[in-house]
Amino acid sequence: MRTLIAVTPARPAPVPKSLREIVPWLAFIALLAVLSFYLVGPEQGA
Repeated sequence: MRTLIAVTPARPAPVPKSLREIVPWLAFIALLAVLSFYLVGPEQGA
């Protein structure tokens, strides 16, 4: 006698559904990039 086992497919990582969810992360990454250029720039002689 065989028993059926329900196998749920592996779900991919949740994708942001709207631009409203992406914009804060882009702003945060841009802020970190500008801050890192500001801090590293003078030390490198740039």
